[in-house]
Amino acid sequence: MAHAATPQRQGLPFGHRTPRPALGDGSDAVALRPPWLVCVPVIDYRAREVLGHAVERTGRPETTEQALQEAPLTRLGTLRSAPAIMRLRHDNGLVLGSLQCRAVVRDYGLQQEYIKPSTPQQNGLCERFIKTFKEQLCWSQRFASLEHARMNIQAWIHNYNHRRPHQALNYRTQARQHHLHPSSSGKLAP
Repeated sequence: MAHAATPQRQGLPFGHRTPRPALGDGSDAVALRPPWLVCVPVIDYRAREVLGHAVERTGRPETTEQALQEAPLTRLGTLRSAPAIMRLRHDNGLVLGSLQCRAVVRDYGLQQEYIKPSTPQQNGLCERFIKTFKEQLCWSQRFASLEHARMNIQAWIHNYNHRRPHQALNYRTQARQHHLHPSSSGKLAP
């Protein structure tokens, strides 16, 4: 039986180092009355800015594709001209390893970078974002509908990007950091 050529099967080590820039992916479920929603943020590692996100009832490849589509449009203004060094760093979940997601990532000109299994600290920025997201929004609100959740999450992300200072950025906002250092962006985390 032939296996798909994931980075691990191509002989690349788990969590191998690559030059910045990169994006990060962190998907998680948030409470909705009574079922759950999945929020997939895509974060610029250097500017710590949420470039794209998707909120859906299921964590299917289409949800991740929607978030990934928004990120390059936000940062680059186009889908298919990512710099050659731009990476998408993420865990080894089923969705991002699917043929559909891997094809989308390749189509956008990104390269996937997998973290070592069972080591969330290698994707710490996304894990920290998810913790903050849950503490400041998800655990304090009950969403009446999918649209209500989307509106609240969109407003919270806008506040996170434009009004909330970060210690790691010398207490600047993510938008200000990108404005001051536009070339620092590029490593993405979904």
